[in-house]
Amino acid sequence: MGETLTRLGVKNIIPASLGPFPRINPEFVVRANPDLIMVGSRSALAMQSYPGWGSIKAIREKRICVFTPEETDVLIRPGPRMAEAARIMARCIADKAG
Repeated sequence: MGETLTRLGVKNIIPASLGPFPRINPEFVVRANPDLIMVGSRSALAMQSYPGWGSIKAIREKRICVFTPEETDVLIRPGPRMAEAARIMARCIADKAG
């Protein structure tokens, strides 16, 4: 996913050194202060209660893409649908560019 984001011209706050599917804690995201958040619908519900997330630039400026379960499935499963995953992420980036 990080490589796809790089090819789309954006920087992933998750370093490649953490591996392809790292588990990160909410404080990591607060410290990184991303401009855009991409999240699956299940995770989006949980993040509403995370302390400090109101200070994140993406939250304040409403630059959050919440992916449906079907989109999430395409995004997290590497394979022949990588081009489709790239299109999903590109659409998010274009929709939230500000």
